[in-house]
Amino acid sequence: MARLFKLFALLPLGALRGMGSLLGLAVLAFSSRTRRMVATNIAQAQKGAIRRGLELPSNLGWHAALRSGWLVTELPAIWCRPDRWKDLMIDGGDQMNELLARRKGLIVLTPHLGAFELAPRLIARHHPLSIMYRPARHASMEVLLQAFRPSTKIQMVPARASGIRHFLRTLKSGGVVGLLPDQVPVAGEGGWAPFFDAPAYTMTLPLRLAQKTGAPLAWVVVRRVPSGWAMSVRQWTLPFELDALQSPEDWAMAAQCMNQDIEQLILSAPEDYLWTYNRYRQPRSELVEPAEATVAE
Repeated sequence: MARLFKLFALLPLGALRGMGSLLGLAVLAFSSRTRRMVATNIAQAQKGAIRRGLELPSNLGWHAALRSGWLVTELPAIWCRPDRWKDLMIDGGDQMNELLARRKGLIVLTPHLGAFELAPRLIARHHPLSIMYRPARHASMEVLLQAFRPSTKIQMVPARASGIRHFLRTLKSGGVVGLLPDQVPVAGEGGWAPFFDAPAYTMTLPLRLAQKTGAPLAWVVVRRVPSGWAMSVRQWTLPFELDALQSPEDWAMAAQCMNQDIEQLILSAPEDYLWTYNRYRQPRSELVEPAEATVAE
């Protein structure tokens, strides 16, 4: 499979995206579960958009299907063809350098928006980083992840206590760590907070890491454009003091603020969000140390 993956990397990006469109439409057509997931997520987001005086496109479900296919078929170009994106400019790259110059490290937050798999590659051109990782559910995808996702400047760390300790060491040494802030964490590693007006189990780890180390946080998004991709970096200016976060109510408020920023990013490019992701599912229970306890050590 790895050899076939490398062969696909030779195709033009337009061809890969065309294949992805067919894949996404096929999944939408033949998977009732996917159709329900997309419809439910978009309907919930529509409520949040209306509250802001906005409205999502009526054909968003079809666009969501196309782009979910792109997420898969773009991977050969992202992982195996750095020449496709080596000259890509980063909007906000100077701000990232300024944040790292403080020597407090940097916590990069990349939602399931656009070509989020490309973000670590682009950052690693200038700054080595560590990203948190959970094994794929499908064995074939896990083989590809292990073969192509890591690189000499990207370290994959497990989503458990040892990975969190690695994050703390990296930040204290002035390094970069990356997280998917809209990923449902394991039970005990987050809290419930509104996401488009519905309760979603939300990770608090990025904020706990920032509180512990003083590291700044930044939103990083790689949007798809006809010629390829465009990346932007923006510091997250917190509307509260991290040191003031103590009680469960404080952390719930902080998680809600994080979700609100993610919502704004999604509404700016709704066709590029991964609407097939089950954001409102119950968290899994796993025998790992809770993130809060590990960060507090």
